[in-house]
Amino acid sequence: MKKIVTATIAVVTAGLTASTMGASFISAADISGSAPQSGYSGVVGVRFGVEAADIPSGQTVRVTELGFFAGKAGQFSGAGTIDFSHTVSLYGPLGYSSRNGDYSSLSVGSVTVPLSNLVDADGWSWVTLASPIDLVGGQYYTLVSSVVSGQTTDPYFDPFAGPSGSASLIAPNSIFYNGSGDTYMIGRYALGSGAEAYNASGYLAANMKFEIIPEVSTSMSLACLAGFGLLRRRR
Repeated sequence: MKKIVTATIAVVTAGLTASTMGASFISAADISGSAPQSGYSGVVGVRFGVEAADIPSGQTVRVTELGFFAGKAGQFSGAGTIDFSHTVSLYGPLGYSSRNGDYSSLSVGSVTVPLSNLVDADGWSWVTLASPIDLVGGQYYTLVSSVVSGQTTDPYFDPFAGPSGSASLIAPNSIFYNGSGDTYMIGRYALGSGAEAYNASGYLAANMKFEIIPEVSTSMSLACLAGFGLLRRRR
């Protein structure tokens, strides 16, 4: 008589919540206090830190998409799409002592958001990265989009575009922004050393979607450990 013994694997994925599945780095933007800007050619965006202490043990912060702010349907172009293509890029990492340094040679991922790309209900136009990017806790990154002077229907916004000069950008949680200290966001208007302005905010142009990937653990039965994947014969 032959008996086939099989084994099972239990995958534990506790800790992954809806708030960390495809969440946006910039979760809110108040542009009520400033007019759209379109008089500069180059890159604009934000430098941010990844707060290692706020990443659950064994978990990974993974960037999956990059996006450009095109405004809500009808806000700028009137068509619910972007009118010009834009390159959105993520650079880094740099450590604490060099966090405001030169990021130009540290590209870790980039997408081209093509003209006429669709825009979501919050005004963002997204493109999925060819390869996801895992961020390193305790390190600093720069997220920027290309902009071209004169493109009035694809504008950007200055960091303090909120009411009464308040910060216009809000990051989703303390992994990126804890409201004080050295992990605050800061505006970036170029990739070279020291090209930063406006603490606790950033230029509104580029965004990223991220997931917090939980540690995967496996548990196996004794039979699995003794002969997983093998056929055992008994007479």
